[in-house]
Amino acid sequence: MQLLLSWLPLACTPPSSGDKPIDTAGPPLDTAPTDTAPPGAPDSACGETSYHDLVVLGLVEDSAGQPAVGARVWLEDRGLSPTVQTMGEATVDPYGQFEMSVIQLASVEDCWGILLDYVLVGELANERGEEGINATLHNAILDGSGIADRGSIPLQLEVVESTP
Repeated sequence: MQLLLSWLPLACTPPSSGDKPIDTAGPPLDTAPTDTAPPGAPDSACGETSYHDLVVLGLVEDSAGQPAVGARVWLEDRGLSPTVQTMGEATVDPYGQFEMSVIQLASVEDCWGILLDYVLVGELANERGEEGINATLHNAILDGSGIADRGSIPLQLEVVESTP
């Protein structure tokens, strides 16, 4: 740590009058930009896309903090697709738990917080809740288990006011 800090003043010191100035103007205007991306690559810093079959486990509570028995739960893709896609559905059991199969969930390397937006949604009568679960899904892919367990973080439903 001490070695790392010892060079910091040198890196932050402006050049002296005898140093050659740094050219920040960039290439001449008549120079065409060079595309270093492989053919067919997306126009971003994202990596390769892969698809995964996962199981999402979870718990859903109603607005009173009780198991939301019979609630409908689904996973939405709100990022990659031009329209919202439902990736899987489940019904909450008598203990407030659900198990949902998700087929062909897209994973784009280095773009989990940018391009991908997976949202868990629950609904029961006049109550609704939703929560982004990118981190849970990504971890299920990274650890190789294929199980995205949300059992310790319940999806909390809230009363939705009807509009006249």
